Formats: sequence, structure tokens, C-alpha cells
Amino acid sequence: MATVSWGGAVSGNWATGSDWGGGSVPQAGDSVYIDVTGSPYTVTITAQIAAINSLTIGDPSATLDLIDPGVTQSITGSLSNSGIVEIDNTGAGGSVMSLGGNLINSGTLDIGNSGITASSTLVAAGLSNTGVINLAGGSSAAAVLDVTTAAPTTWTGTADLTGHALLEFAGGEINTIASTGSLVVGNAAAFVADAGSLTSDSALTGLSDVAGDFE
Repeated sequence: MATVSWGGAVSGNWATGSDWGGGSVPQAGDSVYIDVTGSPYTVTITAQIAAINSLTIGDPSATLDLIDPGVTQSITGSLSNSGIVEIDNTGAGGSVMSLGGNLINSGTLDIGNSGITASSTLVAAGLSNTGVINLAGGSSAAAVLDVTTAAPTTWTGTADLTGHALLEFAGGEINTIASTGSLVVGNAAAFVADAGSLTSDSALTGLSDVAGDFE
């Protein structure tokens, strides 16, 4: 296992070895950092990558753009995002990112777009959100954030669900939206749900205290 960092504040493809600081792409088990400061830049994933240990998007100017329909990209540990992560922000959807650890988001996470025809999905073992999460599904395919642990009792940060969109938890209920929190469930095809009841806002049945924004 090694620590591998993006080479500079220049856009490029994950699969191009010369774009990385050490001259080669990350390998299985590596801890990966995209945290170079400078002008806005995008690192694009368009093919299968090795199952890295962790990924840190450490600078607000950095964007990770995943467009790889039909492929599951695996991170055995956590994804920490202070920049922008996009999964199928364009295209027909079908990409999946699976985390063995937590999603720690203080930046912006965009999953899906209004034109997807196959589900765009991020699976995480836990969620800490003080940033912005946008789930934008199509007319029949969903944008999904699947958190395989219980819903937090207090929601912080922002989540905006449009089109067919699903914020899924293993169980539990959100009881409070903090003053720093915003939760927008924009239509009848969008749900904040527990795994056992995905076609209703089953993770919101105990919501009783809204200090922030709830729509």
C-alpha cells in the first residue's frame, strides 16, 4: 500500500499514469489524494480502477467525475470530499461507486441527472454530511445514495432530491433537521427511506423538529 497524489492542478484521466505525482496510476490498497490547490480541475474516471483503500478530495477546486456505466468502482475504506464528486452528472447513468467505509462530505456530491435511463448509485457504510448532496434522477431511473447504517437522528448539511431519487438508510429515523440543515424532497418519486420500505419517506416518520429547511 502506498500514498498516491494527483500531480497538479490540471484536468486529466485517472488512467493516465503521467497525471499522477509518482508517474503511475493508483494500485489496489493505495490511499489516494486529489488535493492540489490552484485553478479548478477535473479528474475523470471512465474505466475500471483498482480497489483503492481510501480517497480524499481535499481541495475545493478539485472535481472527481465518474462516468462508467455498468461498472462498480470500489473503495475499501472511506471517501472524504471537500471538493466536488460527480457520478453520472452527464450521460445515461448506470455507474456505481461502492465504499467499504464512510462518506464524509463537506463539499458537493452530485449523483445522476434528469436524463439517466439506468440508476446511478453510491453505496456507503456510513454518512457524515456538512456539505451538499444533490440526487437527480430521470423519469424512470433513480439517483441513489445507499447508506448501509441507520439514519442520523439529526440531519445536518443539505440534500436536494429531484426526479426519481432515493436517499436510503438501513433503518432508523431522522428526528431533527438542524439549523444548518436543509432537506428538499422535490416530488412524488423522491424518497428518504429505510431499506425495508423504499417507496415512502419511511426514514422521516419521526421528524418532529425542523430548525433548518424542509420541503
